[in-house]
Amino acid sequence: MAVEELASDTILIVGGGPVGLILATTLAHHGVKSVLIESNLATTRWPKMDLTIARSMEIFRCLGIADGLRQRGVPSHFPFTCLFSSGLNADKAITSSDFRNQRRTMPLEPWQRVSQEVFETWMKELGEENPMVDLRFGWKATSARELDDCAEVQVTDVRPGTERTIRSPYGVGCDGANSVMRNSLGIEIDGGPM
Repeated sequence: MAVEELASDTILIVGGGPVGLILATTLAHHGVKSVLIESNLATTRWPKMDLTIARSMEIFRCLGIADGLRQRGVPSHFPFTCLFSSGLNADKAITSSDFRNQRRTMPLEPWQRVSQEVFETWMKELGEENPMVDLRFGWKATSARELDDCAEVQVTDVRPGTERTIRSPYGVGCDGANSVMRNSLGIEIDGGPM
């Protein structure tokens, strides 16, 4: 099996969802190279996330990407009315809330509605344009271990099915609740299944 040794200034990120893509962007902003592997060939097609909170938007402002995200999100003048119910056939709502126009909110960067599908696609484009980020979609982590001087991750390129080992001074698991990184290292999840 081939072994790829990443440079001593490069971090390996496992997981190309919002967290992994944001981490790669943040590291690049601070002059740190990264290689990101993601088992899927493309970003998500499903509308999962809908709201990016104010604190995240403040971080995005520091990274210089808040305005770009706002251009892709739901315009601030669109209403955001929520109805809480016990089911589709419920007699009445438990409660409802009308989030007013965010222009009058307190944070420096108000929240932004944007679908995860849109968010991930855009973040992937930013990563592809950045020479500090090496995105490898279609690479699946199968196991990981911590050695004395590096993190070692076994990966499979899902297209031809070739396997390799990637070694990096640091490895970061951003691969979700069923994390290969966390499970391989025997790290318990805090909390439980959702």
